Amino acid sequence: MKLRLLIAEDNQLIQQLFKDGLPEGVFEKKFVKDGKEAIQAYLEWKPHIIILDYMIPVMNGLKVLKEIRQTYNDTSTVIIMSTFMDTAEYKKRCELLGIQGFLPKPFRIRDLIALMIDYYRGANSEIAEFIEKSFKKKG
Repeated sequence: MKLRLLIAEDNQLIQQLFKDGLPEGVFEKKFVKDGKEAIQAYLEWKPHIIILDYMIPVMNGLKVLKEIRQTYNDTSTVIIMSTFMDTAEYKKRCELLGIQGFLPKPFRIRDLIALMIDYYRGANSEIAEFIEKSFKKKG
């Protein structure tokens, strides 16, 4: 089993962090560099999890989140917002649109994994255990 993970991030250093830090045995990763590409990849690829950077070009992460949740009425895809905009107001706006995690930058990969495990513990314990065991093997 591999989880499809869509990463909308235009910063190459952060992309490399995701490439190097997330276990290949757990995630099939696809990278996009702007919001329009994120929507297109979401529609074509149907990821299990999306990591959205707020400051991506063309369409920011908040607009992508809103389109997925409201236009496509999708509340089942796990969406984690990753941003330098670590304010209570911004976090609240994202939560109102239905994010499953908020990952302030800078972050460590283990923080992201912990968010995924915490979410899936409540939604699907088998996936939570799979991620947890696979990450422990890597780390």
